[in-house]
Amino acid sequence: MRIFQKYFGELLGFILCLTLAVVALTLFIPKQPNLMKPNEQRIKYKDSLEYVAIGDSLTEGIGDIENKGGYVPIVTDKLREATGIEAIDASNFGKAGDTSSQIKKRIESNDEIQASLKKADFILLTVGGNDLMKVIRKQLFKELDVATFAKPATDYQNNLSSLYETIRMYNKKAPIFQLGIYNPFYLTFQEIEGMDEIVTRWNERSELVTKEDKRAYFVPIDELLSSGMDTTSERTENNLLSDEDKFHPNRMGYQLIANQFTEKLISEKSEWLEKK
Repeated sequence: MRIFQKYFGELLGFILCLTLAVVALTLFIPKQPNLMKPNEQRIKYKDSLEYVAIGDSLTEGIGDIENKGGYVPIVTDKLREATGIEAIDASNFGKAGDTSSQIKKRIESNDEIQASLKKADFILLTVGGNDLMKVIRKQLFKELDVATFAKPATDYQNNLSSLYETIRMYNKKAPIFQLGIYNPFYLTFQEIEGMDEIVTRWNERSELVTKEDKRAYFVPIDELLSSGMDTTSERTENNLLSDEDKFHPNRMGYQLIANQFTEKLISEKSEWLEKK
């Protein structure tokens, strides 16, 4: 007991000094900023996304032998990876054979499409190929002349503008990303002269329409898809097209389309990803 009393005062003094030292350190050493505190000036992103893919056979996914839906699920997966957002819902309204005017009519008559457009954060559009093929079929037994496509190209441009106006009736703010068309005959029918120029002119008309809309973007695919992945001069088959019809993209072709869409989406993410 005497030993405890002897050292109790010294122990109490030590504890008191230690407490004072801790208090002094707390008062005079500056605190580190809370790195977990959200910066009020930081851009805030959405925590879920909804988008509409609408158009022709490319949006439907014709040619994808795995029947996974063509480019749409690939875009969804890529966006999940790029944004970290798991809740991404895509509504696919692709229909094989549809021209620009037919897509417009579907929107006007389909309540489900209208409702999905209203909720969409962005819209992916494939259109133009069937408009062009309709003209080509009429010229099937004639020599393809670029000049004969001038009037049909103007008609297509007008129809496409009308389609955009219809889409904007249901969603004025969501950016629209329109895929260009490609030349499926580039390798298989190299004797068809003028086809490349016709496709280029058609894409130019599409791009003009996208430029008329402040929130629309043209996504080129012609150079990537028309000549295939192997550019050796001996080849006469496009390895990015379906083995069944040599016209629609195969799985690799749809992967390229998804890459193009995703790249453009990410470059314009302020239009659809940020909370307004």
